[in-house]
Amino acid sequence: MSRTYSNGAPVYRFAPIIMLLMYTGMRIGEASALTWDDIDLTENLIDINKSIIYIPIDGKYESITQSSVKTDRSIRILPISRKAREALIKLKEMSGNSNLVLNTVNYKTPTRASIGKSLTRMCRNAGIIGK
Repeated sequence: MSRTYSNGAPVYRFAPIIMLLMYTGMRIGEASALTWDDIDLTENLIDINKSIIYIPIDGKYESITQSSVKTDRSIRILPISRKAREALIKLKEMSGNSNLVLNTVNYKTPTRASIGKSLTRMCRNAGIIGK
């Protein structure tokens, strides 16, 4: 997660996002909707209570935060593992003044496609999948 370009920008900017997804089992839409108010690093808990969906508007996909999740059973409190906590701390460093846990360099919600592309690139570079 710490590899950088010569200008100091992280090579895998979405690596902490992918780590958070892996170590919590959250859906991308749930993780994308997280705000820092949903994270309790003192008690090591994440409150899953909303989700982001992507809908087409004028030929572009826009993210819309829903005040609900996929199903009623999806509302839950998740424990934060050591690895998930490391990812969250890195995301907090990268978030600037944004209340969004996951954000891009422009402090917007990353799309599912951008997270997926990053994961694919990481897997290719690690030799997990073919070039």
